[in-house]
Amino acid sequence: MRQLTKAIQPVGWVALLVAVATLAGCSRSAPPGKEAGERKAESSESTPSAASASTSALLSEHRILEHIRISEAGPAWSVTRTEGCPLVFTRQVFGPPDGDDQSQIAGAWQRLTSVLTKAHCNVDRIVRLNVVASTEETLATAFQFLAKVFRPGLEPAVTYVVSPLPLKGVKIGLDAVAVPGEDVDAVNRWEAESPDGLNRTDAAVTPAGGLVFFSGQPDKSPLPQAAANALRGLLETAQALQLSAGDILQLRVFVQPATEAAQVFQEIEKAFSGKAIPPVVYTEWIASAPVEIEMVARLSEKAVEGSAPLRFYNPPGVKPSPAFTRVVLVQTDRLVFLPGLVSREAGPADAQAANIFKQLGDLLGAQGSDWRHLAKATYFVTDKDASSAIDAIRPKFFAPDRPPAASKVTVHGVGWKDRSLSVDMIAVPVGG
Repeated sequence: MRQLTKAIQPVGWVALLVAVATLAGCSRSAPPGKEAGERKAESSESTPSAASASTSALLSEHRILEHIRISEAGPAWSVTRTEGCPLVFTRQVFGPPDGDDQSQIAGAWQRLTSVLTKAHCNVDRIVRLNVVASTEETLATAFQFLAKVFRPGLEPAVTYVVSPLPLKGVKIGLDAVAVPGEDVDAVNRWEAESPDGLNRTDAAVTPAGGLVFFSGQPDKSPLPQAAANALRGLLETAQALQLSAGDILQLRVFVQPATEAAQVFQEIEKAFSGKAIPPVVYTEWIASAPVEIEMVARLSEKAVEGSAPLRFYNPPGVKPSPAFTRVVLVQTDRLVFLPGLVSREAGPADAQAANIFKQLGDLLGAQGSDWRHLAKATYFVTDKDASSAIDAIRPKFFAPDRPPAASKVTVHGVGWKDRSLSVDMIAVPVGG
């Protein structure tokens, strides 16, 4: 891993107010012209605006967590950057079933903060937040709620999806990646206090270092066999890379219908029999295959090859694709998390895709990264036109020999009116 720096240089394209504090907790400053009481909650129908100009950073001698606000249109629009940080990956948590939208988002948020507290985190240290809501109306309520819970300038990168949830009566699901307040020297896990049949682990924390992103592996067999096959393929690939089950930090399951998630979890329990089960996140997708599962793991020392910040791996017998790589190994402790970006303007799917990729290019450049340094991408699309637009635009930007690990998921909505696709990404700076 590269030598860690002890200071942050403000990102050039934003006229920044940098609020610096130790991870132990010091006072933070609000962005210019946006005192806490002046912040206005936005609905999920707000139109994402052009880049704004505030950032905040949490800084210690060995760890950097930086939040860069790129728009005033709600908490989705921040980029986060970490360096030298251990990371916590949580399970998906839910609010009380059958409650109204407000009680469900409040309950889910309370459960998420409880999980983070157990893992020695607080909400200021959330790097990425994933929000799944069953309807556009529920998502609008969640959006308004979340716009009020983060301190100004400390909003994480957020991705919003409209999709049914796996438990009856549940309308909201949340999961997060965050920075704990304590260093760790091994992967640790916290058992779920209230198992729900979909998870046995609340969170997993990994030491500062590299990560491994596995693209989603779909299987067209009937459930539950499809889940068993997908898991076997992931674990065999991990083993080939000298990663163990103990290195796995989170599984992300795309399943249809969502109510079959319990079947998938039963196969997860079998696959990890006698081993610690990682946290799991569920999203209903619309596809010909009943399930796809992607995975993130800690990069073990045995898996490191060379000094490049990214290593792109396709298993033997798998033909490389210019659109995605089966596995990307991140061999640096510097990460950039981009939120679920949507087009700033409504329009045809190809125009939306072009606008999103223009935003991505600008944001990557602002963080010292580029199209050759993408580690993980997730594309959420709502119809065939949006899916085709993603397929058409990727070759125009990606280096064909090093595309990111990726999943493309057809869902019911992306959280913004008149938008049919969103893209979130994880990248590393050029040079690591």
